[in-house]
Amino acid sequence: MTESSRVGISYKGEQTNPLKQTQVKAETISNHKTKITITGIQKGDVIKVYPTNGAKQYSKQFKAASSKISFELPQKDTLYLSITNSGMLESGRIAVNIGE
Repeated sequence: MTESSRVGISYKGEQTNPLKQTQVKAETISNHKTKITITGIQKGDVIKVYPTNGAKQYSKQFKAASSKISFELPQKDTLYLSITNSGMLESGRIAVNIGE
């Protein structure tokens, strides 16, 4: 027998595992801002910040330059974060409660 015809398929990649609460540290700092620090990630990972869990559009996006990333945002009670590993799909969101 001869080889069959080729059939094209599309593959979007696997979904990234969501961040764990233990990876995220949120602290209120001066000027009504919140500092978020995320550890245990990989260089090139993309962190997206959403204003609500059901929001269609993220409000901020950050790309990790190392295994740890820190950024400041205006103070809120709760933030929703997702992560996307290189070559994979975006994870589900986790809620991060900001202590007062």
